[in-house]
Amino acid sequence: MDIFKENTQFLKLEQQCICNDALAKLINIDSQTLYRKKYQNWYKENGKFYYVKTLNSKEILNYLLCEKIATTIFNLQAPEFLLAKIPFYISTALTIHYKIGLASLNFRKPEKTYFYANQDYFPFCNPKEAFLFLEQFFSILNNDLYQKLVDDLLNLITFHIYTGMRDLIDCNLLFEKVKDGFLLATLYDFDFCFENGIIEKYHYKSSICEFDLPSKDLANFLEKYPEFSSILLKIENIDMSKILNEIANEKNLFINDFYKKYYLKQDEIKKDFIRSIHL
Repeated sequence: MDIFKENTQFLKLEQQCICNDALAKLINIDSQTLYRKKYQNWYKENGKFYYVKTLNSKEILNYLLCEKIATTIFNLQAPEFLLAKIPFYISTALTIHYKIGLASLNFRKPEKTYFYANQDYFPFCNPKEAFLFLEQFFSILNNDLYQKLVDDLLNLITFHIYTGMRDLIDCNLLFEKVKDGFLLATLYDFDFCFENGIIEKYHYKSSICEFDLPSKDLANFLEKYPEFSSILLKIENIDMSKILNEIANEKNLFINDFYKKYYLKQDEIKKDFIRSIHL
């Protein structure tokens, strides 16, 4: 089902970048990551570099919802996703055709160093051991920076739980090196979300940690990080109808009743679940 109006605005892309070491240096991404097939869709427009994904209408809504929810509810950084027309050629024709998708401006700062989550920093573990990496590897952080990183990661886990994200591998979680330690970098991959049915138990697994909700491990986790309880309760205050209306107005989209009912159902499933674990 189409969500676009006649006067919906699109970023029209023309100049696809050649993926090589020179581009990797320009966009401050390691060459090994750039050469992976899924990271090669870069375009240059007006001197700026954009990463582009071809997506259907529901996938576009998923990304726009995740951007809005991450930034406004959980105080996390996310790129602004722009509706884009992406050129492609049909071998039997000389004319250019366009696919619809999203483009996001490269957020990496040229002077900064970034690293991905991996099992050296984030061993898969239960909540009794979760965030052990903070004490082992990030001990150089000052207290304020340490607490910000903990808060950001707790918000990130809650954001994952609400959106039902299932693609939380190490290369989808990035950290930025700063003078006194590390910060959670901009989030950027929102594939495979808002697909949950009725749930009785939520199994969370990512590059950060792994645990069941509810469980004895959760109780131990909440004892160690009591602020996690209030962060999980943010889910109850999300106004999905308002967020959908904001996206429709900002991007000039038509979000029909089918989509509205679908996302409101996903929202209610997560709210019912959060209530059921009696935080």
